[in-house]
Amino acid sequence: MRKPILLFLSFLLFISCNNSADKKQKTNLNYFDIKGYFEKEVARLTLKNPLITKTVSVNGATESKRIKITDWKKELTLFSDADINRASWKGLFELKNQMIRSFTHPIMKKCLLKS
Repeated sequence: MRKPILLFLSFLLFISCNNSADKKQKTNLNYFDIKGYFEKEVARLTLKNPLITKTVSVNGATESKRIKITDWKKELTLFSDADINRASWKGLFELKNQMIRSFTHPIMKKCLLKS
């Protein structure tokens, strides 16, 4: 009689330890989908395979190199891990709606003014 009860209690303990709350928390975006953005950038940059200029500055000394990045996921991990949607950071950032002004080249302004 003890074994079935012990087995049943073990089963209850096992099913009570699911992490569905964690999954819900991860899908709730308070601000911006940083991870999703960088996943798309990794895919885009891997496909494009651009030659980039990488510059490093240490103690006023600057060094630049033109290179091709072979692992964009590794290169952008630092940024994608800086996720502002953490539950502990909720409410620490202020959201503002801003209208971006359009940019018109000076030559285009002259053409627009003439017409």
